[in-house]
Amino acid sequence: MNETSLINSEYKNFSDLENAFNQIHFLNSSYHQHLPPHSIHITNPSSQPQSATQVFHLKVCSLIMGLETRENVTPTVKNPFIFDTGNVRILVTYSNEQLVGKVSSDALFLASPVWKKFLFPPWVIQNTSDVVSEIAAEVGTKEIDCSEDDGEALLMLLNIAHLNFAAVPSKLPYNTLFHLALLVDQYQCIKLVQPWLKEWMINEGRESRLHGQEGWLFIAWVFGREDVFEALAMKLVPCLGIDSKGNFMRDLAYLRAEPMPDGIIGKYPLFGDWSFD
Repeated sequence: MNETSLINSEYKNFSDLENAFNQIHFLNSSYHQHLPPHSIHITNPSSQPQSATQVFHLKVCSLIMGLETRENVTPTVKNPFIFDTGNVRILVTYSNEQLVGKVSSDALFLASPVWKKFLFPPWVIQNTSDVVSEIAAEVGTKEIDCSEDDGEALLMLLNIAHLNFAAVPSKLPYNTLFHLALLVDQYQCIKLVQPWLKEWMINEGRESRLHGQEGWLFIAWVFGREDVFEALAMKLVPCLGIDSKGNFMRDLAYLRAEPMPDGIIGKYPLFGDWSFD
């Protein structure tokens, strides 16, 4: 039975409608190509149906309209950088896209002294309502450009700062952990991530020794993991050098991990006087 004959058939009871709708779902792929333009015609949709056929026609119309609506609607993806209490614009790069978020100035004020100084520059103010209102208005017009920061690591810091703990993972891959350490050092917010360090560092001994993950030296330095830092530093001593252009090298291959902790590489006897031309 084709769709046209299905729609124009007389149905004596509503149990047949259920079977008809099941068939329509199977025929839906070819429906728009083969259905005659006037096969469904209801002169007065608002009036009470006089027959099972008219009821069926109404339901078919609703079904078709619903299918077309679902086909034409593009699903919207929520911007994870827009927080409910946001009053400051933030520019970020996330999943290779430029996004504009809304973050809370109060959350950033408590999370990082760097963000605090940007939002509330230190100056002597009088404790008057007019001055306070002026500062609040100025903060609302500010924009923080974090587009050069790693999006995943930045989102993690912001979720913690906005108390969205459910979105903070208990395990982090090496690249995310490394970029998180960069941001924690940049924004001076080690206290913000302190409660999660035990879980994030659970395999630090093994992970820090894997070739190609020399960034653990920086991770251990930022997060105060002295044992890991010392062990990895001693392991890298025989393998590290500097080429003629000043690039750090390990086993004649360029290190992926930059920057290095302050003072770890320099003109010290510990590293020798290596040079590769």
